[in-house]
Amino acid sequence: MSNVKLIVTFENGKRYEIDASIIAKHRADYFAKKHPEEGPYQTVFRKEYKFALSDDYELTDWASNNMNWSDVQAHAKELPPIEGEGLDWTNADKEIVRD
Repeated sequence: MSNVKLIVTFENGKRYEIDASIIAKHRADYFAKKHPEEGPYQTVFRKEYKFALSDDYELTDWASNNMNWSDVQAHAKELPPIEGEGLDWTNADKEIVRD
């Protein structure tokens, strides 16, 4: 699978790159625990992890609506900033980059 990153641009212009696997793991763990009827934890986790990494909308939606900046901050690599005004994780611009 390609190298997938989430690029987040806050209103204050600060930009960060986050390995999308952090988001995919967070989501996969949630679904593997929530739906044990779908199979063993590892089986459900792998299926959901793979799905999340293949779907740009799912990654950005999950990050915005089910995670906080504190969940990813330790994994974020700061990029050169652009001009802006504030810091709001939920409404920050999020872009998936694949290489």
